[in-house]
Amino acid sequence: WNSRLINSGWIGGPRLAQTVCLEPADRRSEAARVAKLRLAALGLPSTHWASSAMQHDLSLYYPGVFAQDTVEAAQGETDDYDQVVLPLRPALRPAACRGAVSLESLKEFVNVDYELVGMWNPPEGAGAVLNAVLRDEYKRYL
Repeated sequence: WNSRLINSGWIGGPRLAQTVCLEPADRRSEAARVAKLRLAALGLPSTHWASSAMQHDLSLYYPGVFAQDTVEAAQGETDDYDQVVLPLRPALRPAACRGAVSLESLKEFVNVDYELVGMWNPPEGAGAVLNAVLRDEYKRYL
Protein backbone atom coordinates (compact mmCIF):
# COMPACT_ATOMS: atom_id res chain seq x y z
CA TRP A 1 0.00 0.00 0.00
CA ASN A 2 0.99 3.64 -0.19
CA SER A 3 -0.43 6.95 1.00
CA ARG A 4 -3.06 6.91 -1.75
CA LEU A 5 -4.67 3.94 -0.03
CA ILE A 6 -5.32 5.73 3.25
CA ASN A 7 -5.25 9.42 2.34
CA SER A 8 -8.80 10.72 1.96
CA GLY A 9 -7.54 13.87 0.27
CA TRP A 10 -5.98 12.07 -2.67
CA ILE A 11 -7.28 13.71 -5.86
CA GLY A 12 -5.23 11.78 -8.42
CA GLY A 13 -7.78 9.11 -9.26
CA PRO A 14 -9.57 6.13 -7.74
CA ARG A 15 -8.40 4.97 -4.34
CA LEU A 16 -9.66 3.07 -1.34
CA ALA A 17 -9.84 5.42 1.62
CA GLN A 18 -9.64 3.80 5.04
CA THR A 19 -10.23 5.40 8.38
CA VAL A 20 -6.92 5.26 10.20
CA CYS A 21 -7.63 7.14 13.41
CA LEU A 22 -10.78 7.79 15.39
CA GLU A 23 -11.67 9.58 18.59
CA PRO A 24 -14.83 9.71 20.68
CA ALA A 25 -17.55 11.88 19.17
CA ASP A 26 -18.28 13.41 22.58
CA ARG A 27 -15.11 15.50 22.16
CA ARG A 28 -16.74 17.30 19.25
CA SER A 29 -18.60 20.61 19.44
CA GLU A 30 -21.99 21.02 17.79
CA ALA A 31 -20.42 23.38 15.22
CA ALA A 32 -17.88 20.70 14.26
CA ARG A 33 -20.67 18.12 13.94
CA VAL A 34 -22.61 20.39 11.58
CA ALA A 35 -19.44 21.08 9.59
CA LYS A 36 -18.95 17.30 9.23
CA LEU A 37 -22.54 17.04 7.96
CA ARG A 38 -21.69 19.63 5.28
CA LEU A 39 -18.72 17.60 4.08
CA ALA A 40 -20.73 14.37 3.93
CA ALA A 41 -23.60 16.05 2.08
CA LEU A 42 -21.29 17.58 -0.54
CA GLY A 43 -19.15 14.45 -0.90
CA LEU A 44 -15.99 16.17 0.34
CA PRO A 45 -13.14 14.61 2.35
CA SER A 46 -12.53 15.47 5.98
CA THR A 47 -10.00 14.70 8.65
CA HIS A 48 -10.46 11.49 10.59
CA TRP A 49 -10.94 13.17 13.96
CA ALA A 50 -14.40 13.71 15.40
CA SER A 51 -13.43 16.96 17.12
CA SER A 52 -12.01 18.57 13.98
CA ALA A 53 -14.32 19.07 11.02
CA MET A 54 -11.54 20.25 8.75
CA GLN A 55 -12.13 19.92 5.02
CA HIS A 56 -9.05 18.29 3.53
CA ASP A 57 -6.74 21.01 2.23
CA LEU A 58 -6.36 19.34 -1.18
CA SER A 59 -10.08 19.86 -1.77
CA LEU A 60 -10.55 23.41 -0.47
CA TYR A 61 -12.95 25.39 -2.69
CA TYR A 62 -13.87 22.22 -4.61
CA PRO A 63 -17.67 22.06 -5.14
CA GLY A 64 -17.96 18.33 -4.45
CA VAL A 65 -21.18 16.91 -5.88
CA PHE A 66 -21.69 20.12 -7.88
CA ALA A 67 -18.41 19.81 -9.82
CA GLN A 68 -18.84 20.11 -13.58
CA ASP A 69 -15.47 18.96 -14.97
CA THR A 70 -16.60 15.88 -16.89
CA VAL A 71 -14.85 13.70 -19.48
CA GLU A 72 -16.89 12.68 -22.51
CA ALA A 73 -16.82 9.13 -23.84
CA ALA A 74 -14.76 8.40 -26.95
CA GLN A 75 -14.59 5.20 -29.00
CA GLY A 76 -11.71 6.03 -31.31
CA GLU A 77 -11.09 4.64 -34.79
CA THR A 78 -9.98 1.19 -33.67
CA ASP A 79 -11.19 -1.90 -31.83
CA ASP A 80 -8.30 -1.54 -29.39
CA TYR A 81 -9.94 -1.31 -25.96
CA ASP A 82 -6.98 0.68 -24.66
CA GLN A 83 -8.15 3.55 -26.89
CA VAL A 84 -11.66 3.67 -25.40
CA VAL A 85 -12.35 6.57 -23.05
CA LEU A 86 -15.22 5.98 -20.64
CA PRO A 87 -17.39 8.91 -19.58
CA LEU A 88 -16.33 10.31 -16.23
CA ARG A 89 -18.12 12.51 -13.75
CA PRO A 90 -16.11 14.27 -11.05
CA ALA A 91 -18.59 13.35 -8.32
CA LEU A 92 -21.55 11.12 -7.68
CA ARG A 93 -24.52 11.78 -5.44
CA PRO A 94 -23.14 11.12 -1.95
CA ALA A 95 -24.49 7.89 -0.46
CA ALA A 96 -25.16 9.73 2.81
CA CYS A 97 -27.80 11.93 1.14
CA ARG A 98 -31.45 10.90 1.24
CA GLY A 99 -32.64 9.69 -2.16
CA ALA A 100 -35.77 11.82 -2.40
CA VAL A 101 -34.11 15.07 -1.33
CA SER A 102 -33.05 17.68 -3.90
CA LEU A 103 -29.41 18.65 -3.52
CA GLU A 104 -30.19 22.23 -4.60
CA SER A 105 -30.56 23.22 -0.94
CA LEU A 106 -26.86 22.41 -0.50
CA LYS A 107 -25.55 24.97 -2.99
CA GLU A 108 -25.39 27.59 -0.24
CA PHE A 109 -22.79 25.39 1.51
CA VAL A 110 -20.36 25.08 -1.42
CA ASN A 111 -18.56 28.44 -1.19
CA VAL A 112 -17.96 29.04 2.49
CA ASP A 113 -15.50 31.21 4.38
CA TYR A 114 -12.86 29.21 6.23
CA GLU A 115 -11.63 30.51 9.58
CA LEU A 116 -8.54 28.31 9.55
CA VAL A 117 -7.31 25.96 6.84
CA GLY A 118 -10.44 24.01 5.94
CA MET A 119 -12.31 24.94 9.13
CA TRP A 120 -15.83 26.31 8.71
CA ASN A 121 -18.04 27.85 11.38
CA PRO A 122 -21.63 27.03 10.39
CA PRO A 123 -24.21 29.81 10.60
CA GLU A 124 -27.38 29.40 12.62
CA GLY A 125 -29.86 27.15 10.83
CA ALA A 126 -27.24 25.23 8.83
CA GLY A 127 -27.63 22.16 11.02
CA ALA A 128 -31.36 21.88 10.29
CA VAL A 129 -30.81 22.03 6.52
CA LEU A 130 -27.98 19.49 6.56
CA ASN A 131 -29.77 17.13 8.96
CA ALA A 132 -32.77 17.08 6.61
CA VAL A 133 -30.61 16.08 3.63
CA LEU A 134 -28.59 13.26 5.23
CA ARG A 135 -29.72 9.73 5.99
CA ASP A 136 -29.92 8.96 9.71
CA GLU A 137 -27.83 5.79 9.42
CA TYR A 138 -24.82 7.85 8.26
CA LYS A 139 -25.01 10.61 10.85
CA ARG A 140 -23.68 8.49 13.70
CA TYR A 141 -20.41 8.00 11.83
CA LEU A 142 -19.82 11.70 11.44
